[in-house]
Amino acid sequence: MRKVHLRWKLSSLSGAKELNKIIEICDRLEVLGHLSVNDGGVVQLVEIELKEGKSIDQFSNLEFFEIIEQLEENEDGILVTMLCTHPLARSAIELHSTTLWNR
Repeated sequence: MRKVHLRWKLSSLSGAKELNKIIEICDRLEVLGHLSVNDGGVVQLVEIELKEGKSIDQFSNLEFFEIIEQLEENEDGILVTMLCTHPLARSAIELHSTTLWNR
């Protein structure tokens, strides 16, 4: 099992429209694991901490992310299964021993 942390300065994401939409919806999105991989994308187990006043339903407006099922909700966040079709996620699954750094 690999653990990957991707962190960016918010100012460096100004041109990434889809990431900006995620940042508008949630304070934290943590991929806990990959459940399956196919040609359509990656099904992931994800914990999401929403911003105040935001809804998990807002993810349905995003191009590369689809909430499949909400599993539970508690003080840590909302646990969901999510289909991610973004090319970066799909290609990262195929790579082994990958380390990404952005400073």
